[in-house]
Amino acid sequence: MALLTFNTVTKCALAISDTLALGVCNDSFGAGLPIVAVPHVKRSWPHIQRTPVIERCYATLACHR
Repeated sequence: MALLTFNTVTKCALAISDTLALGVCNDSFGAGLPIVAVPHVKRSWPHIQRTPVIERCYATLACHR
């Protein structure tokens, strides 16, 4: 998955499957398949890249290795 938004990263970390892309991502995690995800944050929002919420989401997603 490429260019994940803040919203997509948090939904994926919480296993919310309200779109096809999130459903495929969450099903793949559940099946133990490797996923490559590239988060993307607008340059005008650099403060979002290191908020406690997004850090917890990245940590949750990293545990699925």
